[in-house]
Amino acid sequence: EYMEEWVTNQGIDKSTFFTPEKLNANLGGKGTVTAVSYNGAGDSTLTYASNDGNLVYGMAVNNNGQVNVVGEPTVLGETLLSQITPANYGDYVSGYDIDLGIATAGNAFSNGKTPVTDWRIFYKDATNVYLIASDYLPTSKYPDGVFGGYNSPYNGYWTQSSSDTTKLTTSGTITTNNNFLFTKLSNVTNTNKNYQAVATLLDSSKWSALASTSWVDNTATAVIGTPTVEMWMASWNQKYSDTLAFDANATGYQVGLTADSLSNYITSSNMQGKAGFTDTLYYPHGNTSGNDWDSCYGYWLASPSAESATDVFDVYCVGSVGGSSYDDDYYDGVRPVVSLSSGVKGTSTTTDGVTTWTLSN
Repeated sequence: EYMEEWVTNQGIDKSTFFTPEKLNANLGGKGTVTAVSYNGAGDSTLTYASNDGNLVYGMAVNNNGQVNVVGEPTVLGETLLSQITPANYGDYVSGYDIDLGIATAGNAFSNGKTPVTDWRIFYKDATNVYLIASDYLPTSKYPDGVFGGYNSPYNGYWTQSSSDTTKLTTSGTITTNNNFLFTKLSNVTNTNKNYQAVATLLDSSKWSALASTSWVDNTATAVIGTPTVEMWMASWNQKYSDTLAFDANATGYQVGLTADSLSNYITSSNMQGKAGFTDTLYYPHGNTSGNDWDSCYGYWLASPSAESATDVFDVYCVGSVGGSSYDDDYYDGVRPVVSLSSGVKGTSTTTDGVTTWTLSN
């Protein structure tokens, strides 16, 4: 019935039907779709995982509404997804020839470890595993035109100059894409400057070069510029029992230690004592004053703040999670996040307490 309406009602915008939210709602709990891509001139595609088994299918839907399985299903029992638990969040990942220029085998991070890769496991959901850059992305690796100014080799910000206004525009309302979590962004007024700045970070097409030809074939589905508040807290809340909370209104997100204590920021003093406070997955250079990285004092989160229609969230190196104006010279960087396709396989090795996963098709 859903596909019949999609085909026969010529007055609708078909792209509005072909979204994860609507597809999953119409599946009635019988499975989950991810990696949804609409194509008005050809086949639209998605990935489908059935709830009554451990198989994941690639599917194509043509303009007549015919649904076809593409290739052979992937057995989840062989995948990275089936092996990862929240205890693995922060493990390093190899198997890619991409070089973000962040760290090499001879350069230790602030925790004294010596990573062998520039990527770490961030979190997983029912169908995908997500990776995050181990550290702030060097500005030399930024895609063209995503920021208006730089203050160090590791940070960038948006400017108000007229030459940069095109970098702050977006069309329509951003919805969940490739399972990157920003479901409540639909509550935010999309003419706000903080929304428009966030749109740059969430536009996967702008960051696609970080997950394209240099990745192992068919393992990365999409990449965004930096994690959202929802993703950051999803990772934290799965890994640690002292959970955090958030919600959103027309201006942006609020955060807090509990759902009934939300405000525009979480102070570093409120974060102290939590297990994640000393975790370099969330604070790459620790959380004390002066613990910057070449004048980069934290990283942006791809979520507007409710404090002001111009404020965007960031994670500051002293431990706080709050907001700053999108055009503020605030010394923040970004940490790209990659969604892996559900069929990626992984094997792990642990050396001196550091676990590294090697990925393959």
